[in-house]
Amino acid sequence: MAQSHPGSAINMEKKLRVLVIEDNQVLRRAFARALREWSTEVTEAESLAEGRKLLETHPDLVILDIGLPDGSGVDLAEEMSAMSPMPMCIAVSGEATAAQAFRLKELGVLGYLPKPLSLEDFTETLDKILQNPADLEPFLKNTVGKESFRDVQRSVRRSMVKQALGLSQGNLTHAASMLNVSRQAVQQMIRDFNLSDYLDVLQQEYNSEDNQGEESDE
Repeated sequence: MAQSHPGSAINMEKKLRVLVIEDNQVLRRAFARALREWSTEVTEAESLAEGRKLLETHPDLVILDIGLPDGSGVDLAEEMSAMSPMPMCIAVSGEATAAQAFRLKELGVLGYLPKPLSLEDFTETLDKILQNPADLEPFLKNTVGKESFRDVQRSVRRSMVKQALGLSQGNLTHAASMLNVSRQAVQQMIRDFNLSDYLDVLQQEYNSEDNQGEESDE
C-alpha cells in the first residue's frame, strides 16, 4: 500500500500521480526527487507540447512552469480547467505578470511559486495544497448575475463529487472520506448528478492499470 506524506489529506491505496512540466532540467529533476519522497509516481516533461500529451494520462497533480520554450503554461492551465476532474496544479515562474497570476487563480491553480525558489518553499506549498480544499471564491464570483443560487449550489456539489471520485480513482469509500460524508451519501449523489457512467469509466480505467501491473510482475 502506498503511503501518503505525513499530514496529507490524500490517503489512497495507489500512488498520487504527478506531472512536472519544467524546461530547466536541474529544477525539474529536483522537483521529481522531492515528489518521490511523498510516495508519488512522477512523469516529467520539458515543453508545452510534451506536457499537453502527458495530460492524457490524467495526473492528479501538475507542477507547471509558465515560461516554456514553445508557449505559455497559462494556455495549458486553460486546458486543464476543462478536464474532469481537473488536476491539482502548482504554477512556477520567474517572470509571470500580475495578469497571468490572476488568471491562473481564476482557472483554479492552487499555488503559485516565483523563481528562484527553494525546495522548502515547494514542499510547504505542496503540503498545504494536499491538506486544504480548493478556493472556490474565483469561480463563485464569476457566477454572480449569470446563474441562480440554486444552480450554483448544484454545480459546486456536482463538481466536488466528480473531483473526489477522480482523485480517489473511483473508490467510493475514499471519495466519501474526502467529502466528509457517508458512502451511502456518495452513492446517492452519483445517482442525483448522473455520474454513474463517469464512475464506470474510472473503475474500468484503474482496473485495467491493475491488470497490466500484475502481468508485468509475472
